[in-house]
Amino acid sequence: EQGSVEQIANNHLISAAPDMYEEIERDIIEIEARLIFADERTLAVNPDVAKLKRKKAILAKARGEQ
Repeated sequence: EQGSVEQIANNHLISAAPDMYEEIERDIIEIEARLIFADERTLAVNPDVAKLKRKKAILAKARGEQ
């Protein structure tokens, strides 16, 4: 029975994956647009930089690149 619960959860995740991927792609575009106007002196401490790296890593993993 545990396997069936896990399989159901996996099926839901697989079903949602394309939407999650697209949402992360939109986030990346939005963050990159904000960073274009960021002051270069503050980029090192800008939390958007870390968010962008994490989101790009997630998509790379989804594509099998990591």
